[in-house]
Amino acid sequence: MPNPLGIIITVGQWLYNGTEKTYYIEVAGQGRTPEDARLNGFRLAVEQAVGSVIASETEVNNSRVTRDEIISYASGYVDRYEIVKSEPQGSGYQVNMKVWIKRSALANRLLNTSKAAGDLEGAKVAVQLKTLQYERTQGDRLIQLVLNDFYRRAFDIELKPTQIKLTDTRQALIIVPFRLSWNRDYLTSLYEALKATSQNSNKGMSQVALSTGGFMGGNVGTFGFSDTSKANAIYQTMIASQPAVELTVLTHQDRVMHRECFYWSELDHMNGYAVRAGHFVEGGEGAITINGNFNMDTAIPLGAGPEQLNLAQRVELKIVPKAQCRN
Repeated sequence: MPNPLGIIITVGQWLYNGTEKTYYIEVAGQGRTPEDARLNGFRLAVEQAVGSVIASETEVNNSRVTRDEIISYASGYVDRYEIVKSEPQGSGYQVNMKVWIKRSALANRLLNTSKAAGDLEGAKVAVQLKTLQYERTQGDRLIQLVLNDFYRRAFDIELKPTQIKLTDTRQALIIVPFRLSWNRDYLTSLYEALKATSQNSNKGMSQVALSTGGFMGGNVGTFGFSDTSKANAIYQTMIASQPAVELTVLTHQDRVMHRECFYWSELDHMNGYAVRAGHFVEGGEGAITINGNFNMDTAIPLGAGPEQLNLAQRVELKIVPKAQCRN
């Protein structure tokens, strides 16, 4: 079978040795150098063994595509391999190999135990490490792809009828009530990305818990990781960036006449510089809980005079990081 990474020589199969399961396949990796060809062959073998999750991200600016990225993630690594043949081909190289793959669904902190005392088996462990590091990095990129959409798609904002009140100082007060809740499609995307990249939920591991309240087939999904990278990425995006609600008041001609950010502890987590219960996201680096059923009913009060009221036509709300706020 032709593939951008190489050629599948034989159909792979899972082999059982007691309680251990290994996938065996023969591939021909292709690349500019023998090392590139070997690594491409490993990636092809891993994808054949455990399948892959494909995600894409496209950014458009002024009707031009400024970024188009495709991420392929597969949860496996090369346990061992044998090179059958290595030779130049065209402008590069082709390396034919026998490859044995293991799933990386577990923590895999112990990569290898040598057969003899004092035998390091460095070459074998180096390949295990490289392919496992690649799997972890691709998993980080898959999670980050979902996190990149946090401020654009993570929340639903339901605006309610605006009220105008007269204060005790005889000034007008515009009351903008709204409900803020998670977007279910966004949580589903995050859930699937966490599920695909997690190892297990053993105690002592870095964890991300996503409460779902019955949607996606369960009440709580807890995902464990052998390092803190993914939990920390969620922490940096959803907590450390201190989300705010940005209010924009527009005129009849859709011109911005006022823009201001407002903060709630349920979103920005700043209550005496400590994270407390009752948030959309709770926790710290290495352990995160996302409360998928949490919502917030509140209102923004905004003072206005007759001239401002005469110009104001409508309001818009969106979630932004604190760094983007002017006030």
